[in-house]
Amino acid sequence: MKTLGMILIALLMVFTSSAFAVEKPITSFSYLGTWSNVKISQSEEPHAEGFSVSLLQVDGKTVGTLRHYVGTPFDAPVGELQEVSLDHDTGKISFAAKLTTGSIFSGSDDKLEPSMDFYTFEGTVSAAKLIGTFTMKRLNPTRRPKKPGTVDVILLSDNYENEFWKKIDYKEWKKLQAEAIRATGPKW
Repeated sequence: MKTLGMILIALLMVFTSSAFAVEKPITSFSYLGTWSNVKISQSEEPHAEGFSVSLLQVDGKTVGTLRHYVGTPFDAPVGELQEVSLDHDTGKISFAAKLTTGSIFSGSDDKLEPSMDFYTFEGTVSAAKLIGTFTMKRLNPTRRPKKPGTVDVILLSDNYENEFWKKIDYKEWKKLQAEAIRATGPKW
């Protein structure tokens, strides 16, 4: 009984300390850039396709977003970058991201559900361009599984985006990213 009491006290201490944890203040924030190869058709109903990657440095950690345009040029599917590795000396970069690029029929009953798209990237980055290979894998269970698709890309520095994001502080960036993820982020 004494052991159970000690376990309950330990659990209470853990939950209490995490409930009142204060977010550590950000000491450094810098915008590294946005690179894009997005092309928009010039028709009555514009269509966009391509990728856009934004990178930032927050307290020495590289963070960012991936957008994959696969339809209208507005509100492209977006995902937060995960497992970012960036060598500032060589420019070698890799990352992963989860996105939902649409709805698909999935599972044994072919139920319509959000796609579960997992992207990885390996390549190099400089101020002018991001060059490398995206691998895209759909993780939804399907009767006919697909092999992961790959695409080699060259994304050029996006001057329009760069001018906007250079003027934003960390708090504003975090707020805008949270809104974008809530609206068009992964649904899984």
